Amino acid sequence: MAQADSLRTVLVREGPDLPVYVGMRHWEPYVGDTLTAMADAGRRRSVAIVLAAHRSPPSWEAYLAKVQEAQGRLGDAAPSVDYAGTWSDHPLFI
Repeated sequence: MAQADSLRTVLVREGPDLPVYVGMRHWEPYVGDTLTAMADAGRRRSVAIVLAAHRSPPSWEAYLAKVQEAQGRLGDAAPSVDYAGTWSDHPLFI
């Protein structure tokens, strides 16, 4: 949550001033609950950054599966989700 608060602060200060949501697989707020809240708030598009505790393809894929599952339940009301590149694509990890 501290990371989300920090991102919120940066976005307010430097723009664009966008909402920041948190969704987790194994703890509240859960991914599905977060997507539901986003849909209820009228959010139609989003960008996701997966910050999994273990940097591995299975961990990343598990988050994608949770998002797709929630989108399936929400149907047409579900926000679209684009993903930022994996951290392994970041120059600091090369």
